[in-house]
Amino acid sequence: MPTSKPTQLKLDYRSGQPIPAWVREVIDAHLAIETEDARSAGALGFMARALVIATMPYKDPKTDVFKRQNGDFRLRIIAGYEGGIPYGIYPRLLMSWVSTEAVRTRSPVIQLGDSLRAFLRDVMDLRSTGGGVRGSGTRVA
Repeated sequence: MPTSKPTQLKLDYRSGQPIPAWVREVIDAHLAIETEDARSAGALGFMARALVIATMPYKDPKTDVFKRQNGDFRLRIIAGYEGGIPYGIYPRLLMSWVSTEAVRTRSPVIQLGDSLRAFLRDVMDLRSTGGGVRGSGTRVA
């Protein structure tokens, strides 16, 4: 199967060729991100060192024990209920949020909100998309 190269956009501003509006928006967004301090923008996050070295699986390990080793560090996650071991983006995002919130509030107590729906909406930025049993809310819960 032939590999395809990424599409490249080449613009020469000296040629007088107009720069598309979306390219200007990307450039403006890049400059805004580059000049703004992450802490003041509320974009600073934290992760426990151990979870940076070795973190939860990205796909279902289909086992009750998940092990990962990185140098001398070893991580072992044991399923505590029938739902199995947390995996994928949402558990990782949740762990990052918990670490960040603990540092931000300087408290071991974290406020989750009035309901799971409110938490998913306000903290995880997940809107109700339906999906029934396999929806985002079910995967997080």
